[in-house]
Amino acid sequence: MDILFRRKYTYAINKSFGDTVDDFSKITTRSWRDFSDNITGKLNEDYSFLFFHKWTLGYINGIFGNKFVYLQGQISAQREKTIITIQLNPNLGLVFLHHLLAILFIIELFSIKTTINTQSELFLLISYPIFGPIILGTIILMTNGLKKNFEKILDIRPEQS
Repeated sequence: MDILFRRKYTYAINKSFGDTVDDFSKITTRSWRDFSDNITGKLNEDYSFLFFHKWTLGYINGIFGNKFVYLQGQISAQREKTIITIQLNPNLGLVFLHHLLAILFIIELFSIKTTINTQSELFLLISYPIFGPIILGTIILMTNGLKKNFEKILDIRPEQS
């Protein structure tokens, strides 16, 4: 996991490339009314894909996208195995909000002089301990949930490194 809370995984599958691509159609062709798994997305012609949750806790609107979490990846053939590489990307708006609250908390904690008035200082001192874990917990729960749905539908596990 990096500073933007992105995580990368690699899967090696003992299936043919064509069978694996067919398995991806289980995700991409699901009806919106299918409540069995909370995942949808699209598979591109270059065998890259983008998946996300069908239903989430809320709607985010902004320059960073409108989903809580994105699962991006690529399917490639390697001899008799198929390699799937994925990257889980949380919404950058949530990540930046978390980091902004953490920075403001540290500034106020060490009494670095800012132009913030005293009433706001108290709010900043209690906002990160309250909202920081909520934002981070939301990011972790949403990324783990999307990854689990992806692995369950394709019946795969990441390679151990």
